[in-house]
Amino acid sequence: MAEGESRAVLHGGFHKTATTYIQKLLEDNEAWLGGKSVYVVPHQKLRKHVTFPSQLDAFRQLKIHRRTKFSEDELQGFSEAFFAEPLALRPKRMILSDENIPGLPGHCVTSGALYQYRKTFFQCFAKRIPLPVTDAFFAVRNYADFFASSYVEYLRAATATTSGKMITPEEMRRNVLATLPSWQAVFADFAAVFPETRIHVWRFEDFRALRDEVLGLFCGDGVDVARLKDKKEAKTRQTASRRAVEEMVLISELEGAGAMSERSKEVQDRFPLNEENGRFDPWSAAERAHLNRLYERDWEAIRNDPRLSVLEP
Repeated sequence: MAEGESRAVLHGGFHKTATTYIQKLLEDNEAWLGGKSVYVVPHQKLRKHVTFPSQLDAFRQLKIHRRTKFSEDELQGFSEAFFAEPLALRPKRMILSDENIPGLPGHCVTSGALYQYRKTFFQCFAKRIPLPVTDAFFAVRNYADFFASSYVEYLRAATATTSGKMITPEEMRRNVLATLPSWQAVFADFAAVFPETRIHVWRFEDFRALRDEVLGLFCGDGVDVARLKDKKEAKTRQTASRRAVEEMVLISELEGAGAMSERSKEVQDRFPLNEENGRFDPWSAAERAHLNRLYERDWEAIRNDPRLSVLEP
């Protein structure tokens, strides 16, 4: 890579691992970071102009029908037009962050795997990036909590046009336990697509202790991350309560996913997360213990994987 050439760092999530917090913090400080030659790409714009077109490309390759269709030239044109402005600024570092890069929560819930189409999604996203990706960042989370949170996001993603009924928590449980998810496999696929990229991994459960170290790696040398202004006014969206999930699943089964989507907010407001309504947890004690053992085993393998740079407190 030539001296002075712009390079990208990629934050691929995953979902429900403090990704939104990191995105908001960096975007709130984009002007100050820009003065340090660190260009923060707003994640919603990246999703609209790059991630979503990449996903359309991936679905086409996978022969999965989607109503929205574009040619390859059109899809490439979207990303080229989007990157033209930041590339003209010639920043030393461009931060790209979107938890949808490996896929969607629904892909996890319906298959029981971690991002069922991830390798094709990685490949199609990689085609759209016009500069070298030197570093990539991911946080993993214990399997039981990751899939429980993904299920809530899956329900929330339904729209009035979604047909049929949603998959039930019981169906998701069976899928996960039959598939046995593996974060290692996700990183193996990412490394195959981005062989020259350093991959940094930490556990979501350790993020508070690692916050400044993670942000320092994102922003690069010469940036004092202690000066990032953390605006507290935005509240983290709570996960849905057990009672709210039960109500939404029932509506889906009786009236369809479209009806559930239209009433989703009202149900969640009526049954907020509190002691009475409980936290959504689809696992039995034995299943959770089994998934936790699997997670600890896989984390130990990740720690010993020479392709990965592991961050720990």
